Amino acid sequence: MIWRSTVAFLAAILVSMVCLSSATLAQRTDAWELLGATRIGGSGFDLDEIDVGKRRGRFEKIRLRARSNNVFIRALKVVFNNGESQDVRLGARLREGAQTAPIDLAGAEHFIKRIEIAARTRGRRAVVEVYGVPAPEWVLIGSRNVRGYGMSLSTFLVPSGKGPFTSVRVQVERQDLYILGLRVAYKNGKAQDFRVRNTIRKGRSTRPFELSGFKRGIEHIEVVYRARPGSRKRSRIEVYGEKEPPKPKWEELGCQKVGFFADRDIIRVGRKEGKFSAIQLRVSGATVYVQDLKVVYERGSPDNIRVRAQIRAGGETRPLDLRGERRAIDRIELSYGSKPSTRGQPAVCVYGHH
Repeated sequence: MIWRSTVAFLAAILVSMVCLSSATLAQRTDAWELLGATRIGGSGFDLDEIDVGKRRGRFEKIRLRARSNNVFIRALKVVFNNGESQDVRLGARLREGAQTAPIDLAGAEHFIKRIEIAARTRGRRAVVEVYGVPAPEWVLIGSRNVRGYGMSLSTFLVPSGKGPFTSVRVQVERQDLYILGLRVAYKNGKAQDFRVRNTIRKGRSTRPFELSGFKRGIEHIEVVYRARPGSRKRSRIEVYGEKEPPKPKWEELGCQKVGFFADRDIIRVGRKEGKFSAIQLRVSGATVYVQDLKVVYERGSPDNIRVRAQIRAGGETRPLDLRGERRAIDRIELSYGSKPSTRGQPAVCVYGHH
């Protein structure tokens, strides 16, 4: 079976140089995650720190958002756990609710220890929030030393238990190597072809190729390559797979029946439920008009969140980021209402994201 697919793949590379299979690939969307927030105020520039910590993972880009007031951000420094740092000069004036452009991090392979921000505001204090996009987790599927005379092909079996992978890429070490293309063979017998047709310098890799059938599982990956004429030094091919990102973990914190017209309720949470970075409201039964909510922590100032949204039965709010994510929630105070409905009395449930 592998030999037949290999012959077919070589024919495709030689004759038609197929670029992609006919499947439409989904585009990657950035999942921004709140890393922390700090208050800016007083005269002159404040130098504030946001402690991120290794528990958060690695990040490939960050951005800043102004909350509560306008703010001028002069610069920031990202300090990684290995002692390295990245200085970013911004000189950005942000109105309340505005955010900076994404900032690419040079140390995406490292954990962020803290973020230092130099900023100032006028009048009342401002809150600056920092969001990050987690860096993809690449796993080595297999490697091989090669010395291609003419055109050659190497097959890399994917061990059971590895994956699922959403993307693959090929990295070259020791010696430059010309790669024509690769084929990803799935366990259901289907395959996906990718064209490269480029010399990959040692220490570099191809771009990531997004997989349309990653949920079916990969059986093997074939790489077609050609060494430089006259080269006696071996190259090393390394095939990597990007693991599917973990799904957000939402936990129900409590539910309340909603009275007709204006209503106020309290959902008790308590320390035993843990700490949360965001909450979400989900509605059942009938349409609910949510005005505001207050998140009261066991210590420190509360979060007052303006929602002002009409949520139909079966609907939900967007994730509402919490500024006090390092503190346990004591209770959540809700201000909402509904209209009489033949569907019965609606209910609102609050979910927390760990």
